[in-house]
Amino acid sequence: MKRISGIYYLINLINGHSYVGSSKILKSRMQNYLNIGLLMSKQNSNLPINKALLKYGQDKFSVVIIEYADLDIFLDRETFWIVKLKPYYFFFIW
Repeated sequence: MKRISGIYYLINLINGHSYVGSSKILKSRMQNYLNIGLLMSKQNSNLPINKALLKYGQDKFSVVIIEYADLDIFLDRETFWIVKLKPYYFFFIW
C-alpha cells in the first residue's frame, strides 16, 4: 500500500460525523492523521477533520478505504463520494 491512491472515509465513533478525503498516497495521509504535531500546526489546525481528531482523539475514529483510484480520476471519485455520503466534516479546494 506504499503508493496507492484512493478515497477514504473517516467516521467519528462518538457522534457518527464523517469525513471523505482522497490522497495520492493513502498510507502517508493516514500517518499524517496520527501525527498530533501536524494536526496542530498553524497550516492544518483550522481544518474541520483535524479539529475533530484533536478534540475526540484518533482512536475514536474508524477508517474505511472506500475505493482505490488511479491518479487521473481520484479527485472526481472523491467528489462523487462527497455528494453521495454528505460528510459532516467538509473541506474542499477547487
